[in-house]
Amino acid sequence: MRRLLERLLALILALLMLVNPALADYSLLRDLGAISTGAGWNTDAPMIQGDGVLPWQQKQGPPLELAQVTTDPSITNECPPTPPSMTNMGSTMGKCESTAPSFSLNLTASLLPERSLGDGTPTFTRATAAAHTDFEGITRQVPSGTARFQGARYVRNLLTRSDDQTVGGSWTAQAGAAVANNSIVDPYGVTRTLSRITWSAGNASVFQSYVATIGNRYVSQTWIKGVAGETVGYWVDYGSGGVDQRLNLTLNGSWQHISTGRAQAGSTGLTFAFRKDTPTGHTVTAIDIANLMLEDSTGATVTAPSEYVPALATANADSGAIGVRYFPYLNGNTVASNVVTEAQGAAITSARAEAAGGVTAGVVDSTGPLGYLAEGAGTQILATNDIRDMTTANWVLGATMTRARTSVGADGAASTATRLTGGAVAATNTVLLTIIAAASSRTYSAMVKRVTGTGPIRIIQTGTETDISSQLSTGTYKLVQLTGSILNVAMGFKIDTNGDAIDVDFNQFEAGGFATSRMAANGAARAADVLTYPSAGNFTNAQGALYAEYANFGATGTLTYVATILGKNSSSAERILYYAGDTIPSRAYDGTAVTNGPTVSAIPRGTVIKSAVTWSGTSAQVSSNGSAGTVGSYDGDWGMGATLSLGGDPLFGTIRNVRLYPQALSAARLQTMTAAADMWMLPNWTQIAANDETYRIRANQ
Repeated sequence: MRRLLERLLALILALLMLVNPALADYSLLRDLGAISTGAGWNTDAPMIQGDGVLPWQQKQGPPLELAQVTTDPSITNECPPTPPSMTNMGSTMGKCESTAPSFSLNLTASLLPERSLGDGTPTFTRATAAAHTDFEGITRQVPSGTARFQGARYVRNLLTRSDDQTVGGSWTAQAGAAVANNSIVDPYGVTRTLSRITWSAGNASVFQSYVATIGNRYVSQTWIKGVAGETVGYWVDYGSGGVDQRLNLTLNGSWQHISTGRAQAGSTGLTFAFRKDTPTGHTVTAIDIANLMLEDSTGATVTAPSEYVPALATANADSGAIGVRYFPYLNGNTVASNVVTEAQGAAITSARAEAAGGVTAGVVDSTGPLGYLAEGAGTQILATNDIRDMTTANWVLGATMTRARTSVGADGAASTATRLTGGAVAATNTVLLTIIAAASSRTYSAMVKRVTGTGPIRIIQTGTETDISSQLSTGTYKLVQLTGSILNVAMGFKIDTNGDAIDVDFNQFEAGGFATSRMAANGAARAADVLTYPSAGNFTNAQGALYAEYANFGATGTLTYVATILGKNSSSAERILYYAGDTIPSRAYDGTAVTNGPTVSAIPRGTVIKSAVTWSGTSAQVSSNGSAGTVGSYDGDWGMGATLSLGGDPLFGTIRNVRLYPQALSAARLQTMTAAADMWMLPNWTQIAANDETYRIRANQ
């Protein structure tokens, strides 16, 4: 009976599409139970801030597909009857292109795939810290082992063992206070192990210390529950010179979500504590606590605490690091009278005024964050003190240039960037630093923001001055760069016009023909980003297709390295999709032959490219940005082995919206996919028509 109902509903859908495609609604099939989402999907699980699950990880059913009947392996995967107007939808591999992706990876804020028929466990490594730029255009260093998603909102819980205050070495219980773990119903109604603090005497705290950065701003939050009418101290002390945030809270018998507010650290000694203080009049006997969090929100516009991110004993799988998570939407939380009200903000896209800085920085577009950043290793040549401070003796000031390290830096921290102001004589409005080294291809770069004026601003390597004024913004730091091969090079800036001023931060000098992400210390050998997924079940050699969006921030022109989107993590190995230069941005290599995508006009650095590859039998074809390349030969084996590598070799750019399909797709469909604006962010059931092919594509929620 169920099978009959499924086929009947599929027939109804097809008939509706004949009359008016806009009337057909895949959600009808799903709501009536005709769509079984399979073991790889979770369509109805609740989302709460405390359960460690992110909204975009709530897999909302097959996000990208034609009108398919089912992906449940227990039900035959059949296409609905094909209307006459859609008879050319068929691919060479089947009667219609209805197969959902076998592997679906948004990759704009999480390493976890939305769908994977095989094992979807990511493996990410990078043995050093590295820089990330968020939706506001703020550049921050993220810890070793943390993946980076350019344009996404970065949140890190700085506490250790945020939900277990019994752990010695992380938390300290003074005499008169005791901590024990209990099975407790948390603020979201979930029973789990949480800590309970009991007091037998006054003037006792349970606390954790954190080594803060002087001048940075921090915000804390906790859930707390105790006997109604009792009072307790929730204190965050910011050290000598800071403003301590000491909240004396009256408990109400229920869970209360509390923040002490944002404050600036006056010293490195920051303390997060729960206290019974007799002189203050505290009467607390016991409290339950959950979801403790301390975050550095320096530079962030929103001062409320972010969503809770667990900082436990193991890394969060979505970011690769303990206590770190990214979000593709704004922080909607608010605080009034120290009470936190949770809310999810709007999606981060270029349409949001809050993301203007990220748009200027080139990390947010109309779809959203640009996605996972894959870079190779790099080494900072400049001395540590010269990277962010251009008032040091090594930076030689021209006679008419003035400077002061008084500006807010690219990371939002006060007095970390140097302001340069031009004087009356252009020739001596310079600041230069000399590196004694043999001639070799190296790139000087810096983060620069215009303060006043409209005249030329020049970046210099000995003998070469390039006007960068057209690249600058008054609101956001922009990366500027100049490559040269010069013996004992002098590098820096020149301001042509009297009174014009710029702020400069994160100077960098490195080997190679282009700038990479910011390195904050001399000799800081940033390790390469390496991301892999198991191939079994997610990929097949016999036939298939791949879609991905990527941007190259590395060299322009024809590359001297291979930038892999998906393939093996080796420059000599097979690559299902790779970037090799500006005019043929997408290619495939099966180990025997290269299949070229279409030839296009030169693509500027940082431009998102939408590409797709399809293969079956002895042929393969690559499409990019709405155009198809010539059909090439395929030897029948991509040689991926046990893992699929994303961004290897390396890409020096971003990747997002990766989809692997278990069947070949027609060239017309690939052209439609790669031409669509914001392909995976379309409203539900947007209709796309091209070349007499009508596709109904369900947006990724």
